[in-house]
Amino acid sequence: MPFQRPSLQDLIERARNDFAVILNVAPLRRSVEDVLARVVAGAAHGLHGHIAWGAEQILPDTADDDFVIRWARLLGLELLPSQTATGTATFTSTGAGIGAGVQAATADGQEYEVRIAAGENGGNVSVFLDALEPGAAANQALGTPITLTTPIAGVESTGTIGTMSGGSEIETIDELRARVLRTLSTPPRGGADGDYAAWALEVPGVARAWERENGAGTILLYFLDGVAGTSQLLFPAPARETEVRDYVGDRAPLNQTVTVDGPTAAPVNFTFSALTPNTPEVQAAVRTELEAMFFRETAMPYPAAGPVPGADDPDGTIPISKIREAISAAAGEEDYTLTSPTADVSPPSEGSINVLGTITFP
Repeated sequence: MPFQRPSLQDLIERARNDFAVILNVAPLRRSVEDVLARVVAGAAHGLHGHIAWGAEQILPDTADDDFVIRWARLLGLELLPSQTATGTATFTSTGAGIGAGVQAATADGQEYEVRIAAGENGGNVSVFLDALEPGAAANQALGTPITLTTPIAGVESTGTIGTMSGGSEIETIDELRARVLRTLSTPPRGGADGDYAAWALEVPGVARAWERENGAGTILLYFLDGVAGTSQLLFPAPARETEVRDYVGDRAPLNQTVTVDGPTAAPVNFTFSALTPNTPEVQAAVRTELEAMFFRETAMPYPAAGPVPGADDPDGTIPISKIREAISAAAGEEDYTLTSPTADVSPPSEGSINVLGTITFP
């Protein structure tokens, strides 16, 4: 039976009764004894509060920030720092190249620097870029225009981003808490099932990871980046794949080869024939709930041999019930009619995952 913390009034009554018994007098209000009873009860109530707070610090699921960080350090984990986005961009060229150190910027003010110089190839020049500042704001969608800060003769100043991901804010305490709880429930076991995905999730910016046995001595690892504190999933740039492969490879057994790849997107498009009320605010709320649902439910389909123990949904299917639940949870939504999808949605193949596509409102 759990201990019931006494209320302040309960403690006052106990102290009054104790004074009455010790002094052999009836409890009197407005007496010195009554004042002392209130003072003693107040002190005891504060001590009970401190004990209750201390009890919550014993385990990491209820602990305050400082104790979560201490738990993490005992398990060899640290609060992940902010990360710099990396990616690629392509510019049209008439024979000129782009050297390392050249800077470019997008319309939202994010600035990048060329890490690897590249020459013209078939009318295009593709370069690897690093954001100048860490953080999630530097992540960009495929096809985002980017402009060279200083024009280069023979190169069109405006190009397009191919991939730009990996930028993240400092890890939140709740995200660190989730890693601590995951490590306690499924501690790494030197390359056992689930260890490779767990190691990938230790890399700053990685939000989801899946592992596959790809033949004897070979592990195929898929992952997605994310933006800390949000439900946004990002497909990783090549430089991120190298970073995750190096990190996991350093921890994997010597007899295992780890191949790292970003999954293929399988967009799921939504069409509503009715939404009540059909306002921009409700539409935004529906989009937010669907993004969060895809973040929770996104899973990688497994081959016919079956999933590894403790893996996600073996076929990566998102039930239509989960989709309807997410829409109904949108703030302000009263009713809706969903034309598509109308059944469970599954990724089309191994290595692909469901992602939120376009949403068409009435």
